[in-house]
Amino acid sequence: MALAAWEKTDTERRVEVPWMLARLGRVPRLLDVGSAGAPYLDELAARADELFLLDPRPVDAPQGAVAFASSITAVHPFWDEFFDVVTCISTLDHVGLAAYGLPAEDGALEKAAGELWRVLRPGGRLLLTTPAGRDLLTTHPEGGQRVFSLAALEALFPPARWRWLDTSCWRLRKNRYVPAAWNDIAEAGYAGHRAAGVLAVELEKADWSPIGGID
Repeated sequence: MALAAWEKTDTERRVEVPWMLARLGRVPRLLDVGSAGAPYLDELAARADELFLLDPRPVDAPQGAVAFASSITAVHPFWDEFFDVVTCISTLDHVGLAAYGLPAEDGALEKAAGELWRVLRPGGRLLLTTPAGRDLLTTHPEGGQRVFSLAALEALFPPARWRWLDTSCWRLRKNRYVPAAWNDIAEAGYAGHRAAGVLAVELEKADWSPIGGID
């Protein structure tokens, strides 16, 4: 059997995509954020009754999917509580930075977090992955790049709005991503064209204040 595109890469997609697909299940209405060049769109199309793709850049959409040329900081107003699941795979780390030919945007991270919450129905899930470790602004081959600390992510996705259902971490060791605890990646930075530490989080939209975060 031929290897999938994410299985051939040496980037964090090697672990992010299987993590995301394992938690996705069957989805009535799914939004993927940052879809341009994503190697997993056919897999999403096979799992969603309705698939929407969001990126300001051109997207090679699978048959039946609907692509919108828009930023996550300004999603269509008619999408209030519209989606059952949102996937955001290694996208948040570029939001607001000059990357992939897009200009920098002040306040974009906070806007993006608010939009992710707005477009999900109550009880809907966000599957999010990002480079993680120490707070860091750096660059990679396509421009601006951010590494998130746990505190920074918890500030963007607070328990008053989100319930943290599941977290997984990986650390780059000897050119391979291996499972790790948060303490193993807490000081990780960035490694040229890929993350040295990776955090994947499954979040549920909540209108109450559960216990959240990572122990």
